[in-house]
Amino acid sequence: MSARILVAGLGNVLMGDDGIGPYCAQELSASYQFPANVEVADLGTPGLDLALYMSKADRVLVIDALRGVPRGTIAIYDMAAIVAGVSGSRVETHSLALAESVLTARLASERPREVRLIGLAGSRFDHGTTLSPDVRERIPALVEHALEELARWNVVWGCRRSRPPAHPWWKGQRDAEGGRS
Repeated sequence: MSARILVAGLGNVLMGDDGIGPYCAQELSASYQFPANVEVADLGTPGLDLALYMSKADRVLVIDALRGVPRGTIAIYDMAAIVAGVSGSRVETHSLALAESVLTARLASERPREVRLIGLAGSRFDHGTTLSPDVRERIPALVEHALEELARWNVVWGCRRSRPPAHPWWKGQRDAEGGRS
C-alpha cells in the first residue's frame, strides 16, 4: 500500500502574500496530475482541523509564507525544525498552529511520520487578494521545490495535457490595488 501524502497549502488569501500556500496548491492542482494516494489541498488559515487532516496522512508537505527572512527566499524545514518552532522563533507565518497540529496528530495517531515545510518569504501581508510582484515571480520556483520534495517521497507526477489556468477562487474579485485579476 502506498503512503498517504497530503500537500497542504496554508495561508489567508485575503492578506496579500499570506496566500502563498493556497496559491501554490492551486497551481499544483491545475498543472500536475498526482496518484490517488496524494491529496493537494488549500487548507486556508490553520485551525483545530489541521491536526485532523495531518493524522490521516503518512507524510505531509506544507507550503506556506515565511516572515523574518529576506523576501523571495525559499526555505525547507523538516519536522524537527517545525516542532522546535513551538519554543523557538517564528519564521513561518503559521508556525505555532502548525507545530501544535503536528504534535496533536502524532499524539492521537502516530501520524504523520514525516512533515516537510516549504516556505517562500513574502513582503506584503496587508489586506488584498493579490500576491506581491516579487512573490508572483517566485511561485514557479516554489512549485518546483514542492515537486522535488514529492519526488524524494517517490511520488510520480505528470503534467496535465490540457492545463486549465490556475484560477484561485479569490481571483476575479476586485483586489486591493483596484484592478481586476
